[in-house]
Amino acid sequence: MMKLQLLLLAMLLSVTALAQKKPVDYFEEANRYYDARQYDKALKGYQYFVKHFPKDQGYPRALYNAAHCQFLLKQYGKCIKTCRKLMAVEADEKDPLDWGIMADPYANYRHRGADMAYECYAIQQKWDSALRYLALSDTLYPYIHFCGNAYAGNEVSNALRYAEIYEHIGQPDKALEKLLQTVFLDGLTDVSKVLAEVRKLLSGREGLLQELDTAMNAMYEKKFEFVDNEGKTHTNTHHYISFLNVEIEVPEDYWFFYFVPNKVESGFVKEECITYIKQTSFYKMIAEL
Repeated sequence: MMKLQLLLLAMLLSVTALAQKKPVDYFEEANRYYDARQYDKALKGYQYFVKHFPKDQGYPRALYNAAHCQFLLKQYGKCIKTCRKLMAVEADEKDPLDWGIMADPYANYRHRGADMAYECYAIQQKWDSALRYLALSDTLYPYIHFCGNAYAGNEVSNALRYAEIYEHIGQPDKALEKLLQTVFLDGLTDVSKVLAEVRKLLSGREGLLQELDTAMNAMYEKKFEFVDNEGKTHTNTHHYISFLNVEIEVPEDYWFFYFVPNKVESGFVKEECITYIKQTSFYKMIAEL
């Protein structure tokens, strides 16, 4: 399950004390209740803010925090309704959080709303609805970050959650497909849980290593065009293998640069990529089955 976090409101307070409360005062009061784990009182504070200050810049954060409190209070139905409101808010997904370089840099409001709705449905084992909101958080409202490692971690987390849902609804092949698409991310994040699930799903199958070797030798490329910020069109080339009828993107040049001895630095070399793949935990796991 995801680690839910409170979105704090960073606003400057006036040095001059005023008799009338400002929006930030209500928000900070709710934060204090939250810090004291009085989530029912914190919820009322965020809900007051949402009701009375819909035009304030802190509105989407208050809405998210209200949903978060409802989640902690196990008010899953109400939490989902609040998440839907959050997903409809016209807010800047890149609203800075200022939580330090190792933390999420952006608020990701709509993404977080869809993600929390998924959590509510998953806890209640309403798998069809959980799948819908997980897909929304993954596609329509994708996670935004500046770090490749963070993106990789998010992909692995999503793969595990998709797999859990598909296994519960009796579609293990789809679970395996989602997991296999992330097995080569071990250069960027921890894939041990993914490999454990893949091992479980593939247990008892024969000829897997031979099929993987065949897939690597039949590696192919695809070209994709993209437009940069200046409007110029560029072409990227990505390489893939087809293993167990699943298309898996293989590590690109910069991924295995530090792992392959005597690497040629003039672009992608298939043989070097195969050498790298044979060092991965995924390949070694398949060899053991």
